[in-house]
Amino acid sequence: MKIKSHVTGLILTAIVASLTPAPVRASGSGSDGEKPIRLYASARFGPIGLIKLNSLIVRDVSVDGRISQGETSIWGGELIRVTDDRRVRVAFSSLGEVTLARGATARFATSRGTYNDASHDVLVASLEQGSLDVKLNRDAGAYIEAAGSTFIAEPGASFAVSVQEDHALLSTLAGVVSVQDQPVPQDVKIRIVDELGRPVASGSQLSVRARSTRQVQVQVTDKNDNPLPDLPVLFSLGNPCLGSLGLGVAAAASFRQKTDKRGIAAVPFVAGAAKCAASILVKVEGTNASVSIQTSVVQSKGFLNTQNTLIIVGAAAVAGIVIGFVVANSGSSQPIRAVPPPTIKP
Repeated sequence: MKIKSHVTGLILTAIVASLTPAPVRASGSGSDGEKPIRLYASARFGPIGLIKLNSLIVRDVSVDGRISQGETSIWGGELIRVTDDRRVRVAFSSLGEVTLARGATARFATSRGTYNDASHDVLVASLEQGSLDVKLNRDAGAYIEAAGSTFIAEPGASFAVSVQEDHALLSTLAGVVSVQDQPVPQDVKIRIVDELGRPVASGSQLSVRARSTRQVQVQVTDKNDNPLPDLPVLFSLGNPCLGSLGLGVAAAASFRQKTDKRGIAAVPFVAGAAKCAASILVKVEGTNASVSIQTSVVQSKGFLNTQNTLIIVGAAAVAGIVIGFVVANSGSSQPIRAVPPPTIKP
């Protein structure tokens, strides 16, 4: 379900007045007189919410830089800041209730929206830092912006949004809350990086032993080489013989991952059992930015490889005797023969 809403920047108090002048008429006494001027006024908008504090003296919250004491009305658009170790409740008439915590900084407004072809009130909020818990009335929805993501809540939902390390996190308690991420910029760049985040030389190839696991990662930046977080990146294998991407039940021929705050997206690559050569294609979804990693799977060295000398020593401290065996082959045509183990007497 989609909620359509139109958000206004500021909610102002408007007074509509109508003045009706009256003509001058002669009174019964013959003197000039005037009828009283009638003033009609109606309030179209009022406060949208009320900050409720448990104490009149503790400086829990400020509104536009001014310390709030007791109950404070908010009209919409004010910058509300909460002390790090405090929880502040804001009640919204006909909308629901919001609790600000963890040093939250937020602005609020109200609007109208539609849900299932029915019109309803919408709580609009912008969260810069900290967290907010929202409990909506059954006829009210919400539109929340935080750290580049947008959260749209259907009427009656209860949920929490927090900003941590420039990322927005959502926890839904009841109802339906959908997430709309920031639009993907088109002028992005993608490059292969190693496990320390250092760029890998262009044209480098990835060689992986069969059945082994490697980390494949790329970095996404803008045209000025600034990291771009929270962008969807799709990894895909050019040939299934390469193996799989991801671990456990998530393993597949393709894997979707978001970039972190450094602009890096990573995925475990599990090589297949057979020799294979193909490419791993990495693409930033919604853009034309992509990179291809030439990959080869090579056979692992055998347990008894005739090209090498294998020395396998097994030891057991049983009655002072060391038990072991040595297998040797110098590359000649002679068959491999076992060398009797040495006997050590105590």
